[in-house]
Amino acid sequence: MKKVIVTLASGTHNSYLDMSRSRLIEYGQKHNYDVQVIDEVLTIDRPPAWSKILLIQKLLKAYDIVLWIDSDAVIIDPSTDILNEIDLDKTELALVEHSYAGQTHPNCGVMLFRRTESILQFLDVVWKQVDLINHPWWEQAAILRCLGIDSEALPIGPGNIPSRPLIDVKFLDKKWNAIRQDYPQDNIKIRHFAGEPHEIRNFLISSLTLDNSTSQETFQVGMRQIVEFDSIIAERNSVIAERNSVIAELIAQRDRLLTSISWKLTKPLRTLHKRFFGKIEKT
Repeated sequence: MKKVIVTLASGTHNSYLDMSRSRLIEYGQKHNYDVQVIDEVLTIDRPPAWSKILLIQKLLKAYDIVLWIDSDAVIIDPSTDILNEIDLDKTELALVEHSYAGQTHPNCGVMLFRRTESILQFLDVVWKQVDLINHPWWEQAAILRCLGIDSEALPIGPGNIPSRPLIDVKFLDKKWNAIRQDYPQDNIKIRHFAGEPHEIRNFLISSLTLDNSTSQETFQVGMRQIVEFDSIIAERNSVIAERNSVIAELIAQRDRLLTSISWKLTKPLRTLHKRFFGKIEKT
């Protein structure tokens, strides 16, 4: 069975590859994967993230297994082959599903593909979702649509898919694609800095790729503190939202009361008006 790990970057993301490349090579050697690190996009007609789809399609012509890892993701623990986590005969696509901000949906920063006719058809349909070319999630939005998944935060919509290819999907433990917003407690395999500012990504990736266990332990402590702060902020935001809802209801009650009082106080005028001009309907 031929296996390959692949990643692609352009622009500022190339600096991440300079730091994480050695981890990819180490993992590949340990578990018998070829490694391909691409430092240029495959098309200029779409945002760079869409080159991911073209590259995976190309590699599935030569490999049985393609493991995609985003350029801003770092292998933390290379001890386990990701294939050990799945039943390969029952899996064509494996990825991590995250839950945060009241939503649950997959993240496409780490994906494993097994070459089948169905997965090749699936990727063809993903590429054809041209209305999502400039969606904030780019190719991830197209993948979610083709999996029948939408988002409340950034709506994707059903699109126009005459025949959606059915594929066997396996959702991995989130340790294989650990993000700050839904951070596992321990045993991280791959740390993904999705959505972080460039300067923070650069700093954190560099700290993780240092051959210094102390710096990595410090990093993990720092990340747990960040997660705790995020939890506190989310709790406070919930309290604020609840307070605002109560205030809005009180204002509505006040307005209804004022309307009712006004209707009662103007009764003499309405009686006079009715005598000379006809009945006034309450609005």
